[in-house]
Amino acid sequence: MKKAIVFFTVLFSLIACTTDPVTTEEHLSKPDQGLPASARNASAPAEVKLLKAYTADISNPIYQGIQRQFTVKVKNLAFEKTVVIHHKRKDGSWVDVGLTYRGPAEDGFEIWYGETSSLDTEYANEFAVRYTVDDQTYWDNNGGKIIK
Repeated sequence: MKKAIVFFTVLFSLIACTTDPVTTEEHLSKPDQGLPASARNASAPAEVKLLKAYTADISNPIYQGIQRQFTVKVKNLAFEKTVVIHHKRKDGSWVDVGLTYRGPAEDGFEIWYGETSSLDTEYANEFAVRYTVDDQTYWDNNGGKIIK
């Protein structure tokens, strides 16, 4: 009985470990009308930069799901700030995925991280980074293209 449990645990773990890394250079689309004009027309400022976006297939025979992880670098302009991934859903609506502070980086920057797990059918593959500090909002949308 123990051997069967170990076998199925290993089998389900291997099935769930299928991954599909996403990089900003390879996955681009045209600006989407779901973003504010300030995000659609903005070039990526020095204050915010997407370092890594990663998608993992966490599906198994019972659950069809994905996990998305985001790492962002922001300039430390003030103590109070908000960093989110503005993510498109497959129904066309947009939702914010909050990021949390991870630690300091070089030259006055900080690293922020966030992740979300959902059904495979919930999120589209389009998003932008929004950084709000001192009543100013900065976007990293890959130079006017939505990151995809």
